[in-house]
Amino acid sequence: MYKEFLKNGKSEGDNLLGFLFDLEYYLEELEGVSNVSVRSTDDEENLLVASFKFAHDISEKEMADRLKNTWLDCLSYASFEKHSFVLSQRKVEFYFCTISSPIGVTGKIVGNGT
Repeated sequence: MYKEFLKNGKSEGDNLLGFLFDLEYYLEELEGVSNVSVRSTDDEENLLVASFKFAHDISEKEMADRLKNTWLDCLSYASFEKHSFVLSQRKVEFYFCTISSPIGVTGKIVGNGT
C-alpha cells in the first residue's frame, strides 16, 4: 500500500529492530489490548507486521482511534507519515508508513476483537 514512499531507502537492521520494539511496547500499553505479536518481514509493503486481541467491550471504531492516536503521538516520524484503516466485524486493520529521511518503515497492524 505504501512501499512507493520507500524510494530513498527502508529501515533495516538495528533501525528496524528499534522501531519493532517501540511498536510492540506501545501496543502493549493500549488499554484493553492483549496477545501482542510483532515481527519483521522482507516485504517492502509491510516491513513490520503486528497483531493483537482487543477486549469485547471496545468497538472497532474506538480501537482504531486508539491506534491512530498512539501512532501519531508516539510512533510516527514528524517528517512524514501516512496511515489508513480497514474496519470490519470485530477486526481493525491499520496500514502505515513513516519516513525519517532517507529511511522509512511500512507495515500493518491487525487487531481482532474477543
